[in-house]
Amino acid sequence: MMEFIYKGKKYTWEEWYNEKKSFIENIRLPDEFLIDPALMEFSIIHDEGYSIAIEKFRELYRLIAGARNCLINAFEKFYDSNIIDRDKGYWVQLWTRGEYLKNSIIWYTSCEDYIYQIIWFAFEMGENEIRSCEDYENQLRQVCYTSIKNKLKIKNTLEAQELLQYINDYRFNDDVKYMRDELANNLKHRGHLYFKGLEEIRLFGCKKYDKDKNVIFDLDWVNPKIVDLDATIELLKRVHNELIEFGNKIKKFIDFENMFEKTEDGNIDLNVIKDKKSYKKIIF
Repeated sequence: MMEFIYKGKKYTWEEWYNEKKSFIENIRLPDEFLIDPALMEFSIIHDEGYSIAIEKFRELYRLIAGARNCLINAFEKFYDSNIIDRDKGYWVQLWTRGEYLKNSIIWYTSCEDYIYQIIWFAFEMGENEIRSCEDYENQLRQVCYTSIKNKLKIKNTLEAQELLQYINDYRFNDDVKYMRDELANNLKHRGHLYFKGLEEIRLFGCKKYDKDKNVIFDLDWVNPKIVDLDATIELLKRVHNELIEFGNKIKKFIDFENMFEKTEDGNIDLNVIKDKKSYKKIIF
């Protein structure tokens, strides 16, 4: 019987397969973000902001799917021999897992910015209408947490307060904040993260002292952050589920289908649309 050993724990092939299967099942894909494109096509006639937001929900799904795929590959502890050279030791597998994990961190962090775009366009927070590609690009450059927060605080209706609360609940979640401010920030501005077992170890320290023997420079100050691979994977799994919950709160709050009238049997009548003030919870 084939066995694998990881961090002192023995796995049969079946046990490892079941553990991986369980991990994948606990980071589901949000199929509900794949909003019917017909809704987008009909809404563009009456509500350009909603049509953009619907398309961005569909794109958010694809972004999450990419981040999730990288996370699954980072979780993989035993790569097939046609992927890596096992003769070079387990560090090659660790390196491969780490590279997948770094990509997953960046993509999950981007998802937060993408939801800000959904909110911005759904509630038409830009000061000017979009009448060219340049207009759209200009608005994209304005989208950020601070801009949305300030606009919602100025509006200060119950609906604006509710939306801002949803945003803050996700943004300041401990796991999300750590991923964004510590992990992604290190990757963006230092270009790297070290994972335990792969960090470079110097034979000698490198410090500079003044005449009073005070340290005035230490090369360790500029070292990349060192994190545990498996602990970081578990953190991103929690972020994944927080992200889907956040996205669903925003989707429910916007309530795209509410812009259309309903037929007597409760179906959406795509040919009849309401006045914006009757279905859009926040008007700018």
